[in-house]
Amino acid sequence: MKIKQKKAVEAPAQVKHAVQQITSTPLAELASVLRGFKWTFDKGDINHWVSVLDHFDSFFEEFTSKRADVQLRLGEAGVEADSPFPTTGCLAVLSATCVLLENCSNKTAYSSSEHLTNLLAAPVPEVVAAAVQTFQVLLRKTHHTSVRWVAPPGLSQRLLCLSKGWGGKEEGLDLVVCASADVSAARQALHKATTLRFDFSSSEQSRASAGGSAAAGAQLTTLHVPALDGFTESEHEILAGLVLRYKVPAALRFELLCRIRIARNFGTLAGRRQLVWQRLMAFNVLLQCSPTAGAQPAWAVSSAHGPAVYVGVVLGC
Repeated sequence: MKIKQKKAVEAPAQVKHAVQQITSTPLAELASVLRGFKWTFDKGDINHWVSVLDHFDSFFEEFTSKRADVQLRLGEAGVEADSPFPTTGCLAVLSATCVLLENCSNKTAYSSSEHLTNLLAAPVPEVVAAAVQTFQVLLRKTHHTSVRWVAPPGLSQRLLCLSKGWGGKEEGLDLVVCASADVSAARQALHKATTLRFDFSSSEQSRASAGGSAAAGAQLTTLHVPALDGFTESEHEILAGLVLRYKVPAALRFELLCRIRIARNFGTLAGRRQLVWQRLMAFNVLLQCSPTAGAQPAWAVSSAHGPAVYVGVVLGC
């Protein structure tokens, strides 16, 4: 969404030149002009860069927002396959956005969070990581500590899915073990961690998750796919097949995608470390962006000890 600037702000000449150079570049060629973009200006104001951020917003509108993989519509009847994902362009735009948010005041005016939320479902791990990193920079406190950006419910729900893990210490799956170069401990838990299990009821409102139960009269569907780390298909291709076969509701597909990512990548040390980083970063963003109470699990908001319990669950302690 484009930024609604309340009033025009005069920018320094050097900034004006950079802004003109970026905004005059066609959307498809942004990666070339943004390559190596660094902050070389005096103290910044995000209002000086509104037209640049709007240009970036147009890039997402043009190249990512309508994609079936990002919208998680794969597996639906009549949905055509996407063109190759614009990885280079996305990474360049997200990197430049981080530079601007890192060095400018008034960054709460940033209004492309919907596109970043969509990119959490991107088929490229580096793009997902860059989107999380951009949220991290957006939420990093400046001297205006009283200003806090509040995440919309859709983002809060996705951050919760990314923050959920794969077990705890009692199962040999705590974060330290998963990230350790000594794979002997993690190897014992690989069979369970690389097996996809996902339960959902016939009614979206009676969603049954691990540790929960389906509503009375609801039919429970269980997806059980062992050794997902051996599949040659991508995460989104696996998701499309499961959506087609089991008619997974749209509201549950991002959570299912997250479970697929875990099971498919847990078999390697690099994959586990990527999952650990993503989980910790998503959790950090979730805590900073004041998610709506309805998006938080009951044990995270029901008592004064909720956050501490939440940290324990995420870290597998």
